[in-house]
Amino acid sequence: MSLQLAQWDGEYQDLITWEQLTDAARVALNDNAKFGTAEVPFSDTHYEDHLDNAWPL
Repeated sequence: MSLQLAQWDGEYQDLITWEQLTDAARVALNDNAKFGTAEVPFSDTHYEDHLDNAWPL
């Protein structure tokens, strides 16, 4: 088994900002109960913490 390159070009995915999500989508992504132990890193609860942790000392 070896790694091989694909013969076709990849696709670009459109960038979606938090503000472009529907209200229902933002509410769902902020609902910790929906994802069990998984964490949505860009939810209102976690976003600032991830930015703080990414900042160099």
